[in-house]
Amino acid sequence: MSPFMYVIISAIAVFPVAIAFKVIIEKVKSNHMAYERAVTVFFLTVAIIEIIPIILIVYAFSQKTTVAGMDELIVPLLLVFVFMAVSAFFIFLQGKVGVPKEQRQQLTVFSLIAISLSNAIPIISIVGLFTMLG
Repeated sequence: MSPFMYVIISAIAVFPVAIAFKVIIEKVKSNHMAYERAVTVFFLTVAIIEIIPIILIVYAFSQKTTVAGMDELIVPLLLVFVFMAVSAFFIFLQGKVGVPKEQRQQLTVFSLIAISLSNAIPIISIVGLFTMLG
């Protein structure tokens, strides 16, 4: 199993969650959806999005191979960290830009929840990469 399998899994998990967050938070900002309903819809959307990455993580852990050294894991680790940083930056900006003052605190909490959910699979991928060190 190539270390880049974990990179692909991270990409499949991170970017759809960020896009779902953007779509839902835009509806909240424009008052087309209540905050409570938006959080519920977001959780359900994330649960559906992360079905495939979870299955792929289980598959990757079951097909685990070892690598010769840390030098084979540097590029995949960097890519996973870049995905995590880009996702966190994107979600954080969506939660801060164009937010009405009365919704700022709620959407900040919502942004932090979204960041933690979008980074869950990449953290598991990092653990999977380190387990390849045999």
